[in-house]
Amino acid sequence: CNILSSLEFDCQDQLFAAAGVQQRICVYDYHTVLAAAAAAAAAAADPQDLNLTATTGVRPSLEPLLDLPTQHKISCTSFSAAVQQYLLSSDYEGLVQLWDLSSAKIVRQWQAHERRIWVVDSCDAAPDQFATGSDDGTVKVRRVV
Repeated sequence: CNILSSLEFDCQDQLFAAAGVQQRICVYDYHTVLAAAAAAAAAAADPQDLNLTATTGVRPSLEPLLDLPTQHKISCTSFSAAVQQYLLSSDYEGLVQLWDLSSAKIVRQWQAHERRIWVVDSCDAAPDQFATGSDDGTVKVRRVV
């Protein structure tokens, strides 16, 4: 993913989602990305030692776990406060999508606003709810189910 507009960690800091104008959401394993960064640093210091897997148990990789194609440019993402594998995304056309990362599928979507949504966020206090804010000057609160 390049030209990012959103980075979001899940509630357990195991995964993070990156999204932007490229019309896709990339989901990464945080610890695997750290291992890849350490491997790159080790390779720069000692080009002969590229085997970080043996010492960390994690195969270094910058490839996403999931590469989710979207219909429009993504403005924001938010992991669900209720269900770890759910990810909300908002886009430039006013659409909010709820992704199930275990199946890499959209399970629900809302035409939430008539214009670009700048922010979507799930609610920790009421995990079945999320809020959106848009260019149309409104903030809306919705239930996931």
